[in-house]
Amino acid sequence: MKEAGVQSQGRPSPLAAFDPQRLARLETEMWKAYYRVPPQRLRLLRLLISACAEQYGLSLWQSLVGAYWLTRATFLFKFHRNQSDLDRTRAYLERFFQMVRDAAQARFDYQRVAKLELNWWLVHRKNSGEPDQSPLINALAEECAALYDREVKSMLPTGSHRAQAMIIRDSMEHGKPSGSWSDVEVELLHSYTALKQELSSRQI
Repeated sequence: MKEAGVQSQGRPSPLAAFDPQRLARLETEMWKAYYRVPPQRLRLLRLLISACAEQYGLSLWQSLVGAYWLTRATFLFKFHRNQSDLDRTRAYLERFFQMVRDAAQARFDYQRVAKLELNWWLVHRKNSGEPDQSPLINALAEECAALYDREVKSMLPTGSHRAQAMIIRDSMEHGKPSGSWSDVEVELLHSYTALKQELSSRQI
């Protein structure tokens, strides 16, 4: 199995070079922009540019393009009305992950990763507020496993913390907060730290 933390030439992959603390802070701010009423689209775009560079090691130009595609996908999904909107959402995600794959010289199936990314978006929306969040945790772990070429079970810790961050965020929207934005950031930090540790655990 090819490890995400090492490229085929033996150089560290940009997919494993992220700073968990910086990513957790960026993503928390992205969520605030996305869920604000009305959503802060330009702020989300700016934050996504930084996140693309940090998480995937993309150049400034690639980050600009990638952030545009992700923003289009995000709001197509947020306000989707039919299957056509979902198909267009997946198409934007495919463009993004194909660029990530090529930039990182990785070998993951970008179409599968895009499909799994959209899948956890759907699972999250369907399961929001439900007591059993195992479907969301599994969906998150499956997408990470496909992207980073790992076993799904090894991605369950990062998926679990990420799901917990979503649960806290959703509880604030539903008027019964189980935490604050600071707690969301803490859970995202745990998620990215677990991911970083898994990617650094073994190399070829």
